[in-house]
Amino acid sequence: MDICELKAVILVGGLGTRLKSVAGDLPKPMVEIKGKPFLEHLVGFLKVQGIRDFVFCVGYRADVVQDYFGNGSRFGVEIEYAVEEELLGTGGAVKNAEKFLRGGEDFLLLNGDSFIDFDLCNFLSFHEENQAEFTFLVSKSGEKGRFGNLVLDDSNKLKHYQEKQVIEGGDVFVSDGIYLVSSKILSMIPEGKSFSLEYDLVPKLLSEGKDVLGLPVGKELIDIGTPESLNYFIENYDKFFMKSEIVSQINESIEVKKEVAEKSLRDIESVVKELVSVFKTGNKLLICGNGGSAADSQHIAAEFVSSFRSSFNRPSLPAIALTTDTSILTAFTNDFGGEGVFARQVEGLGAEGDALLVISTSGNSENLIRATEEARKKNMKIIGLLGRDGGKMKDKADFSIVVPADDTPRIQEGHVMIYHIICDLVEKGLFGDSDRANARRGLASLKKLDEKLSYEKSSLS
Repeated sequence: MDICELKAVILVGGLGTRLKSVAGDLPKPMVEIKGKPFLEHLVGFLKVQGIRDFVFCVGYRADVVQDYFGNGSRFGVEIEYAVEEELLGTGGAVKNAEKFLRGGEDFLLLNGDSFIDFDLCNFLSFHEENQAEFTFLVSKSGEKGRFGNLVLDDSNKLKHYQEKQVIEGGDVFVSDGIYLVSSKILSMIPEGKSFSLEYDLVPKLLSEGKDVLGLPVGKELIDIGTPESLNYFIENYDKFFMKSEIVSQINESIEVKKEVAEKSLRDIESVVKELVSVFKTGNKLLICGNGGSAADSQHIAAEFVSSFRSSFNRPSLPAIALTTDTSILTAFTNDFGGEGVFARQVEGLGAEGDALLVISTSGNSENLIRATEEARKKNMKIIGLLGRDGGKMKDKADFSIVVPADDTPRIQEGHVMIYHIICDLVEKGLFGDSDRANARRGLASLKKLDEKLSYEKSSLS
C-alpha cells in the first residue's frame, strides 16, 4: 500500500481537563504553538510523509476545529469529520469514523495531542510485512505512568499490555499513541457505545490471539496534556519539528512551481518572444520592484548585461535595474515622495520600443503602477511578474506572469525560477547554442540592425 493511499484518523475530541489553565475552553490539540495550533503542526508532519487524506474524530468544541481547518484545502490536504454527539471513548470514536474509511484497507490512527518523530514508510512496511491487524509504535522514553505500557517478545509481538500502570520488570516500552490498524478489527467495536482502545480493544485482541505487534523507535515521545509537558514541548519545538518544517516548506515551493507550470507556460513563452524582439531591434529593458523584488531586478539586469551562463561569452544586452541608483532614489523620494520614483526614471530613460518589467508579489504597489502608466505614454511594452491574483497591474501589463500563491516567500521563489527560464531562453533565442562563434554572429547581426536603424532615423530627420 502506498502512503498516499493511507488515511490518517486523528483523535481530536478529548476534553483536556488537565490543560484548562492554559487552553481555556479550547480542545487540547488546538492549543497554539509557534503561532499555529498543535494539530496543524501534526498535520504538516504527516503531510511531509505523504499523507493527504485525514479524518478528524471531533467531539468537545468540534466547531473550533472545523472552523479553523475546513475541508483542508488551505493546508493542501483533504479533511473529513466524524462528529461525536456524546463521548464514545477512543474506540467508539474510531468506530464513528468507519463510514469515512475505505473497506478492506488499513489506516493510520493517532492521538491529536502527542508527537514523536517517526518514519511512516518504515512503520507501514513493518506492519504489512508482518500482516498484523494492529501495530503499535512504541518507545523507551516517556513517563510510564502516563502512557500504555507494553512488553514485546523477540519477534516484536505484544505479550502484555497495561494502560497507565507501570509493568514491573522486563523490557518495558510505552505506547506512542500511533497505530496502524486493519479495518477488520472495526467489527469488534460496538456501534454507538463508549468503548476504549486501550482498556477494551487491545485486551480483546490479545485474548482472541490476534496479531498485535509493536515497532520500537529510538525517539522521544512528548504529549501536551499538562502545562508542564506543553511548556517542555514549546521549549524544544525545533528538536521535534525543524526537519518536518524544512521539508514542508520545500514541498510547498515545489507545489507552487508545479502550478506555475500548469497555468503560465504560454505567458512565459510570450514574454521570451517579446524580449528577444526588444533586444533584436536595439531596444532596452528597464526593471523595477520593491524590497526582495528590487534585488530580483538587479539580478535580472546582471544576467542580461553579463551572461546567464558563465560558459557563454556573448555580447552584452541592455538591461537597467531602476532600483540601484541610490542618489536618484533618495533625492526623488526626499523631495516628492516614493510613489513616482520609478515613473520618473522611466520618463528619463525609457523610449518607444523599450520594455518595462515590473516585479510585485501583490501587483498593487503604487510606485510600480505609476511606472507602468509612464511606460504606456512612451509606447513601451509592459511585462508584469506578479503574485497572488495579479492585482491591479495584471490589467495594466501587456504580458502578465502570475505566481498563484498567497505566501510572499513562495511567490518570490516562483519569480526566481521564472526569470531564470526567461533569461536562459532569451539568450538562446538571440544567440543560439552557447558557443563563441554563435555569439560573434549574434553581435554582428545586432550591429547591422543598429546601423540600419540609425540610417533610417537619420533619413527621417
